[in-house]
Amino acid sequence: MHSFLQHIVHRSNKVVINKIMSRLSGEVFSILLAFIVATSLSFAQTTYTDWTLHGNVTNNGTINVRRNIINATTGLVTVSGTGVVKLQGNTAGSHAIRCTNIADTYPVSIIRLDLIGIRVTTLNTPTLVPTRLRIGDGTTPYIAAIPGFTIGAQTLTIGDVSTYMATSTAPLTFNGGTVIFNGAAPQLILNNAAGVTYGILSLTGAGAKSVTTGGTVTAATLTQTGGQLSVTENVDVTGTGSFTDIGAISATKKLRFTATATSGSVTSMNNSSTGTFENASNGTVTITTLAGNTGTINQSGATGTLAFTNAAANNGTGTITNTSTGTITFANNLTGTGTVSQTANGIINVGGSFTQNTYTLATFGTVVYNGTAAQSVVGGITYNNLTIATTGGNATASAAITLTGNLVINLGSTLDMAGFTTSSFPGGSNNNAGTIKWSGNNVYVSGAGTTEFYSAAVGNVATGANYGFLLFSGTGMKTFAASPVTATGTMTVNAGAQVTVNNGVTVQVNGSTNISGNVTNNGVVNVGP
Repeated sequence: MHSFLQHIVHRSNKVVINKIMSRLSGEVFSILLAFIVATSLSFAQTTYTDWTLHGNVTNNGTINVRRNIINATTGLVTVSGTGVVKLQGNTAGSHAIRCTNIADTYPVSIIRLDLIGIRVTTLNTPTLVPTRLRIGDGTTPYIAAIPGFTIGAQTLTIGDVSTYMATSTAPLTFNGGTVIFNGAAPQLILNNAAGVTYGILSLTGAGAKSVTTGGTVTAATLTQTGGQLSVTENVDVTGTGSFTDIGAISATKKLRFTATATSGSVTSMNNSSTGTFENASNGTVTITTLAGNTGTINQSGATGTLAFTNAAANNGTGTITNTSTGTITFANNLTGTGTVSQTANGIINVGGSFTQNTYTLATFGTVVYNGTAAQSVVGGITYNNLTIATTGGNATASAAITLTGNLVINLGSTLDMAGFTTSSFPGGSNNNAGTIKWSGNNVYVSGAGTTEFYSAAVGNVATGANYGFLLFSGTGMKTFAASPVTATGTMTVNAGAQVTVNNGVTVQVNGSTNISGNVTNNGVVNVGP
């Protein structure tokens, strides 16, 4: 038998082998196959029903498999070489890539794999395709009925090229398992015209990743830790998503966390195109560094949060918008020449500077300045509602502020309005327990907090029925020029400060008065309720 097999090896003649194979029993055929494996033979084209692998194979031709590829080892088995393995069948039946014991999960690696014909293909063991996976080989399509190519709960690893032939119709049923794209070179994520739904989609390897044109690529879990991802087709994350590096999102395309998503994170994003990044979920999506954006970033989930950790750059055509009752949080600076907008009654938190060319904030929602250090409040624009919630320094207006809603100053926070007395605060505004400061004249804001008059500028105290505390700390003369003025708390005049109450004016102080400066009373000052 040994010399007989040697004769076969030396001839490597397909016709001879086919004649021999027809004469051999199943047992002898297995011995022959094992020998072929061990000696790494190459055939122009070989056809098997079940192809049982007893060891590694170097294939430099074409191997057609009508039924199953079976790993008969107890470890990884590889099919390498320059050739291709084709799972093909044009009659009823199915394909599987599996182990001898169907319950085992010893991996199979096939360097090039084509699926053609009409038979459903199932992965029952982890499968690696290092160089090329084709759904349809460019000549013959793959048209298997549902579930088409299904990976079950297994892992399919694609190391380089993967394509779906235009005339193929078989579905790709990947929603129950894991698909890994780990190419070292630029790599396209497998897609087709109907879109592909992945269970776990993992993008690793140094190669940049992009999405094949087609329908929406959907993933319950999407992780990207390798080369930069360019979003060249719509991508939906329905569960959790974690991205290391997002690049351009193409025009009209969208990377979206859907309503069912629970959380997401992006380490770095630089969208140099005009596509959209959207959090439509009610969970929190965090972008650590927004290096640039000329597209749209949208918080659309009703109770979700889009949070920017580091400084965020939004330029040119870039728009960051809250179209929901959810929250956008800038923990650091927002810089650039883009647009920030709010088109629903949500919240935008500003923890640092807030610098854009266009602000669309007048009609809906609330902007909250909540920095932990001194902060500049953008003036010269119109807000709907404005809340000052700083904790580590004053919030200082850069110009006059106009509100269509209300101003709220929280406990312990300070808003320095300087001399911007053309500011407009509607009657529902409330200085809860903070401080609003004016250098000269003031605009009345009610509430239990403190209104402070500082600096050497001369000014008048606006009439108001519900000041909290009044504090005069600057050297410039401050005048009660008209009635009524009521302070529900204390009126304090610091050393060096000057206050005049004009003739005919009544000032009601329900608390005490602490006078260390100069007060000239030509009217009436009532102390005590």
